[in-house]
Amino acid sequence: MLALYIILGVVGFLSLAFFITLFVLYHTLFYSPIGDQNNDFKLYDSPQFAGKEDYVVGLITQLSNKKYEDIYVESFDKLKLHAKLYRSNKTNKVAICFHGYRGTAIRDFSGGACELMSFGITVILIDERAHGKSEGHTTTFGKRERQDVVSWANKAKEILGDNIEIILVGISLGGATVLFSSELTDDNIKIIADSPYSTIEEILSDGIRKLKLPVKLFLPIINLSMIIFGHTNLMGLDASKSIKNSNHKVLIIHGNKDSVVNYEFSQRVYLENKDKVQYEIFDGADHGLSYIMDDDRYRRIIKKFIGI
Repeated sequence: MLALYIILGVVGFLSLAFFITLFVLYHTLFYSPIGDQNNDFKLYDSPQFAGKEDYVVGLITQLSNKKYEDIYVESFDKLKLHAKLYRSNKTNKVAICFHGYRGTAIRDFSGGACELMSFGITVILIDERAHGKSEGHTTTFGKRERQDVVSWANKAKEILGDNIEIILVGISLGGATVLFSSELTDDNIKIIADSPYSTIEEILSDGIRKLKLPVKLFLPIINLSMIIFGHTNLMGLDASKSIKNSNHKVLIIHGNKDSVVNYEFSQRVYLENKDKVQYEIFDGADHGLSYIMDDDRYRRIIKKFIGI
């Protein structure tokens, strides 16, 4: 009988330890917000910002000072989501912008949003679920966020009219999200994705490899942590397949020195959808910094793609 109690005790201890490990993984990777995450002026740790900090802070300040309207939408799973609307009456084009993982819309689009506004485009800067003023505490790497894209596209039409021309713009997580959403949104919508990944599995697996841990062991455990605490199975999405199942025009921009999302991830999306995807590599650019590296070229590419 004593042996049985010992066995049950060991099993219980191991089960508790495993459960705690799952919670720590969930909180580390998927819980949001954390720390000063919502600080617009917190710059990413990249050597490519060296010497350009004042320039970037100036861009953030410029966008922060622009007038906007707060708008809200209810997500499919009953979260209240927030965005900033910057109106323009010069064109019927509307850019809906989705920021990166644990990022802010103001910081991530500090350059791009002002450029879009200068073209006479109405801009909507989204607070992703579990970011900014949007409700929720779980970021799902695009799995649930892709349905939020549909909600925001419908909200834009409700506010601005059915005749608007929508451009979905995303960076990093936001870039992957707008690609994932392509099979869910209207075919007349254009998509711009900067530094996206093509599957959630690959971005998580890449992070595991960088820690020199076995992917086959840790990827299922990480996904299990999300299933238990975030109520979402992260597996199964593929941006390439989503694009194949749509008729969208897609522009992908990526730096070939991206230290966070390997440019080969998005390159695969292009190679499998050459008839639908325009692919632009920025030589030497780190993650999401193509605009900072060469804003003139970035501007020309965007203007030509959206028809300005």
